[in-house]
Amino acid sequence: HFSIQGRFYAASKTIQALALYVNGSSNNGIQSNSNNNVPIYGSLGASGLVYANGSTDYFELYGYISGTNPNFQSHSTGLFTYMSAFLVRAD
Repeated sequence: HFSIQGRFYAASKTIQALALYVNGSSNNGIQSNSNNNVPIYGSLGASGLVYANGSTDYFELYGYISGTNPNFQSHSTGLFTYMSAFLVRAD
């Protein structure tokens, strides 16, 4: 099992969604979203415990934003999009 985390920072958005996929599918992954009344600048994150075999399985992070002029943020102030994972327990 792996602990997996993902977060993105975005600006000028009204809808945002984030998904952490396992092996190209959201079925075993983690999803988070917020619609309407979203701050113009903000972040969205998700985390959880997922099964992966440690050799051929893989993780992906997908982010979706919409708005007047939406953009993902990445700059020196530390507001950046990231994904991380670590082994919690091997079978």
